[in-house]
Amino acid sequence: MRSAIKTIEPLMQVSLSLRAGPAVRGNATTTETSLTFVCGIGVSGLTPFEQALSGKTTGDRVRLEIDQDRFGAFFGHLGCSVVQALNMEPPVHLDVTVQALERVSERDLVKAMAQMSGCGGGCGCGCG
Repeated sequence: MRSAIKTIEPLMQVSLSLRAGPAVRGNATTTETSLTFVCGIGVSGLTPFEQALSGKTTGDRVRLEIDQDRFGAFFGHLGCSVVQALNMEPPVHLDVTVQALERVSERDLVKAMAQMSGCGGGCGCGCG
């Protein structure tokens, strides 16, 4: 019997590879990093970022252009983690590759929910 292909959906732990660069084409500086989060645990439901990733599987890629005005709304509760991971201010272009997916454990779910309160305000994400 074949196992079903895992796709990004609520309560999946999602590991991504991120490659970001400034949206202004003249600047060649890029950042490569990773981000792991639990999908779908925000108080407002799926963020637009999570919606853009919904249904994707390991190896899938998504390209996004994020401007300053929609950054907060686009990433929602994940904004602080994204700002810290990228260490870059919007506007940015973002290449996202799905690295791994797994069903979240109860322990990791509780831990992720506890971290949603923000980073304390020192990162510039606006959570403080």
